[in-house]
Amino acid sequence: MDGKLELLWGSEALPFKTFERHQHLSATRVADDKLLNARVDDVLAKEAVRLRKLQAKVASQNASKQSRDTA
Repeated sequence: MDGKLELLWGSEALPFKTFERHQHLSATRVADDKLLNARVDDVLAKEAVRLRKLQAKVASQNASKQSRDTA
């Protein structure tokens, strides 16, 4: 092979452009299972807190609306 690439659709050659990879994407980051699990656990915990706050806010708004509707 001479390093050339040709994209085909059926028997038709398709035009294309290649792009250089950004430097910040070229460095590979490796995380072991423990680190990855800890990060996922942190995200899940933060999301659970956010969800509880949102549920409390919605419940408060619903209670306020119900008290106005019954008054």
